[in-house]
Amino acid sequence: MKISFFIGVMHTGGAERQLIYVANNLAELGHNVKIVTLKNGQAYESLLSSEVQVVNLSSTSSLSGIIKTYSYFRKNKSDLIVCFLYHATLIGRILGTVLRIPVITSYRNTSYGGYWRDVIIRLTSLLDTKTLSNSKKAEERLCLKCLNKSVDVIPNYFFPDNLGCALTHKQDKSSFDWCYVGRLAPQKNLEQLLYAFKEFCNSGTANTKLYILGSGPEEDKLKKLSAKLNLEDKLVFLGHSYDVRTTFEKSDAFILPSLREGMPNALMEAMYFGLPSVVTPAGATPEMIQDGANGYVSNGFSYKHIADSMLKLYSLDDNARKSMGSLAQQYIKFNCSTSHITSLWNNIIINISKG
Repeated sequence: MKISFFIGVMHTGGAERQLIYVANNLAELGHNVKIVTLKNGQAYESLLSSEVQVVNLSSTSSLSGIIKTYSYFRKNKSDLIVCFLYHATLIGRILGTVLRIPVITSYRNTSYGGYWRDVIIRLTSLLDTKTLSNSKKAEERLCLKCLNKSVDVIPNYFFPDNLGCALTHKQDKSSFDWCYVGRLAPQKNLEQLLYAFKEFCNSGTANTKLYILGSGPEEDKLKKLSAKLNLEDKLVFLGHSYDVRTTFEKSDAFILPSLREGMPNALMEAMYFGLPSVVTPAGATPEMIQDGANGYVSNGFSYKHIADSMLKLYSLDDNARKSMGSLAQQYIKFNCSTSHITSLWNNIIINISKG
């Protein structure tokens, strides 16, 4: 089957990485797979299979993007268009309908970043042949329930081979250290994390550090806030790196304070390595973390809520935290294996090809 994955640009991000994984594995099954982008971007190029071709339409505006996408798919008709992220989803849905090409939209988040964006996505969901998501929560926000429009949930891929097998857990118990991995962007709610970490420090847990692995538009702002809160000796900005192992190995727990998410890759990695986690109730995180069993889900998104859950996890003894991490690891191994996720995608594609 000729499958075109359609996305605005291949930036560094969870959605883009998952797109690469899906494309690679469907190509391995014998499908003719292309990645079509509106603009140029080379993120995760090193992970891309030689069987998958990338086509860059080099659009310079929304109108240019629509014209070039229409021209491309009219001349190079695919059997299926799979849309990722906002602009490609809107263009792909409309042009797929015009050109009579089946369209799958894969929601990678429970919100597209604003009220009107979500309304537009919800209304145009009617144009999908099939709508997928990595979180059941997306159905509440992004589908028209009145017309029984639903989503099929397919969890994210997880590839332990990219990270190695066993993790050497932190041996030094003289301090209790946290880590965050991800973009330094507004949706990640990192200002509230810094205030929550300050509360954590003030509670008597003075011997602690928070490692922040990642980069993004809020980096300077967060560093200034760190200085304002007198956290400079406890808060360590590590910059961008794909080497999450080193950060996990010097941490006792993982934290994800996001306002919105899909199914976060960083959380999957932390769970796979057996780190207990504190998360906010965003996207698929409450589906992945069962509060009090394999981690803690805060009651809200404010620093008070986040700090309360951090203190709950800290108050456990070492054996209880290890047990919590072990349950988190089992969740990833059972739900996110390569064979399981590829089978789910391929079954949907085969059903579409049969009409």
